[in-house]
Parts: sequence; C-alpha cells; structure tokens
Amino acid sequence: MEYKKYKMIDGEYDLRGNGTKISDIPYKNLSKKNKLDLYIPTSTKGKCPVVVFVHGGGLFKSDKKRHLSNALHCLERGYALVSINYRLNDEATYLEIQNDMIDAIEWIAENAEQYNLDGERIALWGETHGAYLSEVFGVLYEKGLFNRECKVHVKGIAVYYAPNFPDFYGRIFDLEKEKFNEKNANYKMEKLFECGLDELPEKLKTYELYDKIDGSEPPFYLLHGSEDTVINPKGTIRFANKLTEHKVSNVFYFVKGGKHGIDFYDEKKYTDSILSFFDSVLL
Repeated sequence: MEYKKYKMIDGEYDLRGNGTKISDIPYKNLSKKNKLDLYIPTSTKGKCPVVVFVHGGGLFKSDKKRHLSNALHCLERGYALVSINYRLNDEATYLEIQNDMIDAIEWIAENAEQYNLDGERIALWGETHGAYLSEVFGVLYEKGLFNRECKVHVKGIAVYYAPNFPDFYGRIFDLEKEKFNEKNANYKMEKLFECGLDELPEKLKTYELYDKIDGSEPPFYLLHGSEDTVINPKGTIRFANKLTEHKVSNVFYFVKGGKHGIDFYDEKKYTDSILSFFDSVLL
C-alpha cells in the first residue's frame, strides 16, 4: 500500500475514506477542555481496539486536533483513535492535568460499548509532555500509586521523546538566579507544581519515575531522536534501561539524527515500527 500522509484541510484532517470523526465528546465537566475526539475506522471486524493519543505542548499549549498526521495511520489497522484534551496550566496544576488524562481514559473504557470499541484493548500514545503523562499512567496509576483506584489496565504505551522533569525544567529556568523571561513564564512553574521557586528543584525530583519501575508495567515503545535539542534523550535512554533491568517488554527506537517534533517522524519506516508495536499488544 502506498504511504500517504494525512493532511489537514480547513481545520480538519482528510481521513481519505479510512474513518469517520465524532468531535468534542465530553468526558467530564470541569472545563471546556475536558473533551475528546473519536476517530472510528471504516473497516472493522467486531469491536475496535483503541489507541489514545495524548498531545504534548509543555502543559501550556496545543490541543487534541494537532499532530495527528502520524497517529491517524492507526485507522488503516482497524484501530479507533481517540485524541484527548486536558486542562492546561492556565486552569490547572500538574496533578489536576494528570487526573484529567486518567479520567479521559477511564471514560473511554467505561463507555466503549456505546461506540463499538473494545474497552479491554486500549493502548496509549503520547508525545513530549503527553508522553510523560502516559508514562505516569503505566508506572504509577496502574499500581494504585497515583492517589486513586486503578480502573483501567492498558495493553501498551508508546512514548515519543518524554521529558524528565528535573532535567527539562532545570534547563529552561535559571533556578538559582530566579530570572524569568517572557518565554519561560509560559510554564507558570509555581502554580503548576504548587510550590515556591526555592522549593522547586526538590519538588521536581519527586516526579522522576525511574526508581518506581518494578517490572509490573505494561509493554513500552520509546522513540527519541539523537538531535533533539528540546528534550534530552538521556532521560529516555535511562527509562529504557530501567525497563530492561526489570524485564519489562520494551522497544527503544533511538533515531540517529532524529529531531524534536512529531511531523519529523511521519514517515513509513517510523510509522511501520510503531504500528507493529500496537499490533503486538492489541491483537
């Protein structure tokens, strides 16, 4: 089959006959952001397995309609694609944002039958900070370590260039001199992490996941480019090593010369790799 990219036309992706879209389904009512879009494949055999896409954007920008050109290839495999919104840092703290993401996935599982989805076969796909939210789901939430009962176990988690919080925010901010400029003020650090700047370095360390990995995690697919100048690939390398150390099934696609940005990876060789991962965990 010829590889064709999904292009956006007048604000909507051309699905090329491979699916239909149901827009702006609310999964809770705290904010207008608490909505999701559902893309249902045209060719289905029974209930559709589900891939949930969690967008990135530093927790202060982007939304569920962006960066789907690669993820929409899931439709060709017969997988439904759900792209979720969550509150951003102008409305919510990090913990509230993470809970939005978990609430959306629980809602999908609970309401799957209504849309002919298979609530027992769900996988996650996150990019940048959406990838970190997805890692937390697999490493903390599924063990009941996120201060709430686990109601959903996903079959696999794909993460594209997830940040390590101490490294990512530590490189953006000069914490000792407390100098802010207009760009890094977007992150609203004190509000996001509910602490003062003097407490921030220690608070950020509590969000590292490496030592929480114990071997009970679902399979992971990790992708990171060697030339990513936004998010340090060393964090993904360490995450992959910890998964391997604890015998968690994982695929690590370390892309030599790879850059930051999901559109860079909308190519057949990358798409085939991640779809093969979803096949392995969903079928």
